Amino acid sequence: MTDPFDRAVAREALAEQHERVARMREGLTIHVVVYLAVNVLLVVIWALTWTGHPWFIYPLLGWGIGLAAHAAATRFAASVISAPGWEGNERDGGPAVLGAAGREIGHPRRKPPSQTDVRVSF
Repeated sequence: MTDPFDRAVAREALAEQHERVARMREGLTIHVVVYLAVNVLLVVIWALTWTGHPWFIYPLLGWGIGLAAHAAATRFAASVISAPGWEGNERDGGPAVLGAAGREIGHPRRKPPSQTDVRVSF
C-alpha cells in the first residue's frame, strides 16, 4: 500500500481491532474476578453449613466452561491481529488489514502496470 489514504484506512482499522481486543481482555478480567469471588463464597457457604456433599463443584465446573470459552474467544481475537497478513506485523510486513470476515479492508494492493498489461488498438 503506497497510497496515503489506504495506509490511513488500514491504520484506523488496526487501531479499532486493537481497541476491541483491549475491551475483550478487560471483560475477561472482570469475568475471572467475579467467577473467583462467587465461587469462593460458595465454598465458604458449603464449609459453614457442612452438608457433606461438595455441591459447589457443579456451579464451579459449569461456569468454568463458560469462562474457558470466553478466554478462548479473547485469545483467538488477539491472535488474529498478530497473524501474518496484518498491517504493522513485524514478521512479514503485513500486506493488508483483514476485517472480521477475513476480507481486506480498503483497496486491495495495486500492482504497477507492466508493459504487457498495456493494450493499444488501431
